[in-house]
Amino acid sequence: MTLPELAIRRHVTMLMILVSIVVLGGISLTRLPLAFMPDFEEPEVMVRVRYPGSAPEQVEYMITRPIEDAMGSLDGLKLIWSRSEDWGAIIRLEFEWDSNIHLAKVEIWEKLDRIRGDLPEDIQEISVMDDWDDKDAEDPILEGRLSFKDTPKNAYDIVERRVVRPLQRVPGVAQVKLEGITPREVRVNLHLASLDAHNISIRDVRRLIDANNFDQSLGKLTDSEQVYQLRMIGAYDDVEDIRELALREDGLRLRDIAEVTYQEREHREARHLNRKKAIGISISAEPKANVPEVCEAVQARILELTRAPELQDLLEKDGFMIWMDRGAEIRRTLKDLLMSGVYGALLASIVLYIFLRRFSTTLISVLCIPFSLIVTCAFMWSQDATLNTLSLLGLIVGIGMLVDNAVVVIESIFRYQEMGYDSKESSRIGASDVSMAVIAATLTSVITFLPLIFNKSSELNIFLSEIGITICITLLASLFISQTLIPLATSWLIKARTRKKQAWIIWLEKRYVRLLKFNLRNRWLTPLILLAMGVSTYYPWSTVDMDFGHSRIASYAEVRYDYSESASMEAREKLITEVEELLWPHREELLCKNLYSYWSHHHTMTRVYLKDGMVNEANIEKVRDRIEKLLPEYPGIEFKLAEPRVSYRRGGSRRLVGVQVTGEDVEVIKVWAEKMQDRFRGIDGLEHAWSTHEREKTELHLEFNREAAANYGVSSSAVAETVGLTFRGRNLSRFRTPYGEREMRMTLDEKEEESLSQLQQLPIVSSGSRKVPIAAVADVNMRRGRYRIEREDRLTSIWVGAHYEKGKTAEDYHAAIEVALADIVLPPGYSWNFHKDSQKKQERYWEFAESLILALILIFAVMAGLFESVQRAIALMIALPFALSGAWWTLYLTGTDFDRPASVGLLLLIGIVVNNGIVLIEHINSYQRKGRSREAAMLRGGRERLRPILMTALTTVLGLVPIIIQRPALGGTYYYSMALVIIGGITISTFLTSILLPTTVTIIEDLPGGIRDLFSRVLRLSSRSRPTKDAA
Repeated sequence: MTLPELAIRRHVTMLMILVSIVVLGGISLTRLPLAFMPDFEEPEVMVRVRYPGSAPEQVEYMITRPIEDAMGSLDGLKLIWSRSEDWGAIIRLEFEWDSNIHLAKVEIWEKLDRIRGDLPEDIQEISVMDDWDDKDAEDPILEGRLSFKDTPKNAYDIVERRVVRPLQRVPGVAQVKLEGITPREVRVNLHLASLDAHNISIRDVRRLIDANNFDQSLGKLTDSEQVYQLRMIGAYDDVEDIRELALREDGLRLRDIAEVTYQEREHREARHLNRKKAIGISISAEPKANVPEVCEAVQARILELTRAPELQDLLEKDGFMIWMDRGAEIRRTLKDLLMSGVYGALLASIVLYIFLRRFSTTLISVLCIPFSLIVTCAFMWSQDATLNTLSLLGLIVGIGMLVDNAVVVIESIFRYQEMGYDSKESSRIGASDVSMAVIAATLTSVITFLPLIFNKSSELNIFLSEIGITICITLLASLFISQTLIPLATSWLIKARTRKKQAWIIWLEKRYVRLLKFNLRNRWLTPLILLAMGVSTYYPWSTVDMDFGHSRIASYAEVRYDYSESASMEAREKLITEVEELLWPHREELLCKNLYSYWSHHHTMTRVYLKDGMVNEANIEKVRDRIEKLLPEYPGIEFKLAEPRVSYRRGGSRRLVGVQVTGEDVEVIKVWAEKMQDRFRGIDGLEHAWSTHEREKTELHLEFNREAAANYGVSSSAVAETVGLTFRGRNLSRFRTPYGEREMRMTLDEKEEESLSQLQQLPIVSSGSRKVPIAAVADVNMRRGRYRIEREDRLTSIWVGAHYEKGKTAEDYHAAIEVALADIVLPPGYSWNFHKDSQKKQERYWEFAESLILALILIFAVMAGLFESVQRAIALMIALPFALSGAWWTLYLTGTDFDRPASVGLLLLIGIVVNNGIVLIEHINSYQRKGRSREAAMLRGGRERLRPILMTALTTVLGLVPIIIQRPALGGTYYYSMALVIIGGITISTFLTSILLPTTVTIIEDLPGGIRDLFSRVLRLSSRSRPTKDAA
């Protein structure tokens, strides 16, 4: 008994099952958590070490290399990349995709603990994180800014107590982070003149400050029957205790040689929002939290907090502004999904009604869409999954395909009703007649994603599998509906009545049969058509750029400030203010929603965020061009405008091609990099040749005089320690406050830092306790130093590259670069190679190709088993690649890249083409099993399958049309390339399936006999031409 027969006979039982599924699905739909992206970890870990005030060469030697050596033995480690700058170092560790990142982090901390004694003791911070920034939780779901009327001295304590802690208690919030504001610290600013006058060294001052800031438990004291906990209380209670610290017996106190202040820590970074200096606040959610609900709860709590008197008096009007709301973005995405689904379902319904001319039958078909979506959501909820941008994409795609199975079943039932069968019989026979074909067709669509679902060995596979799982569940749900609800509803709700076919359908079928008969009798045309399509596809295939990188469309146009020399935070803010004043009057023509700027000692940028509804590549390009015209020229500063489409992880321009020169000695690499840079300038199509060694800065070098130092009894380490302590500062023991512990640092008075003569007169204590000025043991000279040092796989590297024109890819220039660099022979131990992005691009391409080939093998196995004919399965597989011609030509004509969404469309296209082919071939086989000849079976089977093939093609195409028109953005990424691939491919595949597939089947089946006949003719001809004995 088939499933349709069971549904009709046990209609009450089946109806209760369906109602139960709907109820469970409805419950799960209200409880399914919403998220921005699925919860998965990329196999990357960052180790960041803060060591400000140091030269990149020093950071590389003292910090980067020891950490690289320690991490080299980690299990599953694939790549070590590092960057050393004047603020510290960052080491990126890339692991294999099957590595346990949580365990890797534990091992990293263990190795850091082992080598901690080999690293500089005055390192400020070591952190292990998942991303380039220090957000340990997920990406922020809310970002905003606080603006005070007059920033109070204790602003950090107020914000932490009145804002951060209450928001952290909101259910679902994982982390609240402040940016642009730092907690206060105790700073001991030493006076050189006072140190010299009182004859006390910096080392002694530091030792005494730490020694007198000490609490300790001393055990227990028993007195009679009482037991007391004994503690020694010696920590500083307030800043005045520190000022009054006695340094010597003669009454010398710390206030006599230093200024002790309790002030906000020096800012490492700052930001403006809409020209106002702002305190940034970012809020992250827990992994399984419902992001829109958490965002709403946080915003409601913020509204309560800002009405509190303490904050209301301090903040400006609208002083707490949320400018990035991920929850609202997800809700907008859901709205886009709903509208796309409604429009798609409406268009599909119109198509079904045009073909079937029955409102009730059309309504039953459309019911597949909501029911299948409810079943899918129920499955996702049961698997503890989230409804995120990728699963939403799967649902959007599924909308256009959900009615396919229903269309095939209903058309079959409809056809039997036209033949005079009653409702129950037509439902039972019609659904059972196509049951095997529909099941096999659905399985082939599911199979296309199976290799990706079970092989999550790369970011691309994870991306595709997340979408594929949703699509597979949706299609399986639609299959269940087509085999149960459809025959059940048609048997009870639709009365059978004999109706003639519509005249235009009869006319179309007659023309089709005539064309198919002509093609079957002129089979030589089919190979020529297929060959012509294959040859013509080569041009768009070789022209369309394949980009499997995880890219998104940014919602802003960005200006980066490239300084030729180091600049202070004040100088950077001054320039940013001038640029903002230039841009602000033009905010309407710049489509500006918010103007945001960020600056630190090593990075400065300004972003123009576009208004809602205006974010697309064309608008961003126009805004960039307008900004470029508005920006003036500043000496020593180059403005760089980033490309509108940026990397999901790191950002940056896409139109760059470059090579990496690696080796041990950076000076040797620099020489060869300059030669390569000259060669890049001579390659046609490349412009703005650059090299990472170009960015240098002016440094002061203390060149140690060993002979003079030996005479004074001074070592180079003593000079380095004293100067470093004086100018970079040194962390002291922490200072306790009612709001928590705060840092305490000892530095040279800032006014004295600015004087070069003060540096030269800085006293160094010799081995004989004699004070020697630095000028006596070292020469102070100005030199050019590296801005940063990059290393890869424990070798120093320099990048050389250039920008290329639009419409090209980096790979297009590889051959020209190889020719240009052919005669450059590097010394032993040095080499160059192309950018890793090109290699990763090829890896992603082959990963997708391998999964595609495996899916095709599985599809072939299913078809061969279904048809019980390897020849007919081969025929369908031969026609399959040529159906992709429409997809490639559509991408080429619309100027669209073959990206990740397009790859999803390609997999779905294969499933759709195979579906139509299976339904057609299985129907032809059924007539051949009944005794009809092959040609008669093909003509009748093709005529009867023409209507469902056209119906499924049109419903799928029209279901995807809203995606192309509306272009909904999921997570900043546009997925219309997927719709273009499917629509273009279906247009060609419909023609292939209906006309060329039957002819291809006959050619493949007759091929063995044709080969045998050919050999027989050759043998007969050869025997005739052989001389006989009589003739001899």
